[in-house]
Amino acid sequence: MNRRPIRMAHVTEAFCGGVLAYLKTILPRLAGCGCDVSLICSLQRQWQGMEQAVEELRRAGVAVRVVNMARDIRPWSDAICLARLTAILAGGRFDVVHTHGSKAGFLGRLAARLAGAAVVAHTPHCFAFLRGPSEASNRLYQGMEKALGRMTDVLIGVSEREAQLARDLGTIPARRCVVLENPLDDLPRRDSDAMAASHGSSAESFGVPPGRPVVTLAARLVPYKNVLAFVRAAGVSKSPDAIFLIAGEGPQRGAVEEAIASLDLADKVHLPGEVRDMDRLHDATDLAVSCSAAEGQSYAVLEAMRSGLAIIAADTEENRRLLRHGVSGWLVVPTPANIAAAIDRLLADDRLRAALGAAAGEAFRSRPGPGLQAQRLTEIYLACLNERTRRTPRRERLILA
Repeated sequence: MNRRPIRMAHVTEAFCGGVLAYLKTILPRLAGCGCDVSLICSLQRQWQGMEQAVEELRRAGVAVRVVNMARDIRPWSDAICLARLTAILAGGRFDVVHTHGSKAGFLGRLAARLAGAAVVAHTPHCFAFLRGPSEASNRLYQGMEKALGRMTDVLIGVSEREAQLARDLGTIPARRCVVLENPLDDLPRRDSDAMAASHGSSAESFGVPPGRPVVTLAARLVPYKNVLAFVRAAGVSKSPDAIFLIAGEGPQRGAVEEAIASLDLADKVHLPGEVRDMDRLHDATDLAVSCSAAEGQSYAVLEAMRSGLAIIAADTEENRRLLRHGVSGWLVVPTPANIAAAIDRLLADDRLRAALGAAAGEAFRSRPGPGLQAQRLTEIYLACLNERTRRTPRRERLILA
């Protein structure tokens, strides 16, 4: 018997950064393979390309609804959002509700259960308790995750580390925890002459004088991205000609600007702000850096791998799965001194840098493509729906249909 298309709603508050990259890659492919796909998102985190991102998803066949959610805990506002989400999910009669990130994971899973969704899925995209402002807040977030795990049919980690954390902490039974790594399209191949020709012009478009090596950090300016360590590494670095680019925006911009001024690095460290054209940024880059030790799976690292860049990254379990130290990347404990030493080592050795970048590109191309990942996600949903059908009495099954 042919099954009707899966009706699914994805819910996110974090319509930016890695969560947005995930949704922009996977949702059009789910819609393209016959699923009925809706996205309920918040647009409160203002950034330049937000409206364009919404239109791109709509053109790809994704129905987009806006429910503005506050990022932090606001009981009155959160109660109103919960009521709105519950009404939308109940009216849509969705088979699957898939929540993304901490805030939508809280409100969306509660709303999905209140609305009677058949299957509730959740992807943390880096648990909140890994990046909270204090130990007390992290314990609160852990407790909330454990409570929400009881109403979650499947937790889909973007990395093995994320899934293992959920298992180890008992937030969800191990059998209901799976891994589906962050999806990302490959880039068209270019020959070395074309890449060399675009490098100089791209660097100049960011205000870099000709012939200066460029070290880039692409990240939201928030504490857990460890951006200040990158600024301090620029001050410690013994590579006098290097220009350090920080591509991103966020609440920590003022602190970053103060650090640049206090270390007298205005000529060395540039802040181009939010960069939407990552290909142009990577064309300008000689060496990419990621300082964050709290990630589900870093899109900044994945995008640098895709571009064939030499990468310095925090020595974490997940980065070790993406990069082999000294082969396809350079892994360090992300202190300013360690980052600076790695930068100086790689900028001084063109052959090593080229070899690391080539190996990183090959490692990226060995990953499953987004089409296969969308197919796998559909299979996960179907398995959960089939299990729900087996557990549901026949009379209730007819009502649900």
